[in-house]
Amino acid sequence: MSTTAQSQTVYKRQLGLLLPVAVPASKLLLLPSLITHYAERDAAITALIAFLVDFCMLLLIMTAHRLAPDKSVGELIEAALGKAGRAIVLCLVAVHFLLRTFAVLYEQLDMLNVTLYYKLPIVPTVFPFVAVLIYVVAKAPRILGRSGDLYFVPVLASFLLLLVLAIPHADFLNLLPVFYNGLTPAVKAIGSGLLWFGDFSFLMLFLGKIHPEKKGNGVLIAGALGSIFIAVLFFALFTAVYGNAAVRHLHAISKISKYASFLSNSGRFDWFAVFVLLIGVFFQMAICLYAFSESLRQAFALKSHTALAVIGGILLVIASIVTGRRFELFYRLAAQYLWPLFLFTQYLLPLCLPLIALVIRRKNHAHP
Repeated sequence: MSTTAQSQTVYKRQLGLLLPVAVPASKLLLLPSLITHYAERDAAITALIAFLVDFCMLLLIMTAHRLAPDKSVGELIEAALGKAGRAIVLCLVAVHFLLRTFAVLYEQLDMLNVTLYYKLPIVPTVFPFVAVLIYVVAKAPRILGRSGDLYFVPVLASFLLLLVLAIPHADFLNLLPVFYNGLTPAVKAIGSGLLWFGDFSFLMLFLGKIHPEKKGNGVLIAGALGSIFIAVLFFALFTAVYGNAAVRHLHAISKISKYASFLSNSGRFDWFAVFVLLIGVFFQMAICLYAFSESLRQAFALKSHTALAVIGGILLVIASIVTGRRFELFYRLAAQYLWPLFLFTQYLLPLCLPLIALVIRRKNHAHP
């Protein structure tokens, strides 16, 4: 079998281990503050609602794979809308994932700029980072699957360390009463943060590349539920530690354990855990950039996604230079004007894929 990126397959078990590595870490930078701005003490349960909807989307994508295991997302869309429809839809998907990549890139660089270094120069910082990102994406999807095997234990241990350090300083009464102001703040919080949800939608771009194993379903589902549990637990502890002041504490991943008493004597060794989790953030960016390049590859029926990954990387560098440190402009654009795009790519499209796959399956049975 060819070993080109387009012919590579990944195992569900690998994807199941990759999810807890990449998904929770990317949720623990700016998102807790953004959600708390609207939902206040209900930030954790608000995140849980959004994550459970995302989990339903994962089940729909898995159903599409079960019904048409040899079909890519591009082939499924083409069967329903034709080649032109395939190109349009997948270009929208590509834009969505490029925006997600930039959002996570900015969050990580901003955290380093605020917590470790002061006013990092943008180009010398972003360029080598994006270069490594492009290299990883060029080797995808197999390298992403293997990353789950390699980093699952270190990332899980890092999460546990931060949570153990935070628990003694948590006041869980800060989480009560639940929905004191009704559901409206939760709905606003989810709506304003749509770009930061829909994490499992990237699995659409792995359709046709997933090894047809039956035993891996349980690991994939467990990985998704595990990533949801870790993220929601982190949200809950963050609110329990800071209360209503959580909205003022950006980069939650570096703040949740700062009040552990013995760190003042031994030094903040919790930063080792933070740096490990930032590796998970890197893989979240790699997943999104791969989804961007693979979407365009399938949209225009190209042989390789490598050149597209390079183009995506260049666009990330340009976007970083243009926006500088004015992330609020990007956030306002995403929250106020691009939410229809996110609704379509994160929820409507996964909802349609099993229906299309079912029609294809019935046609194949009717005309063997």
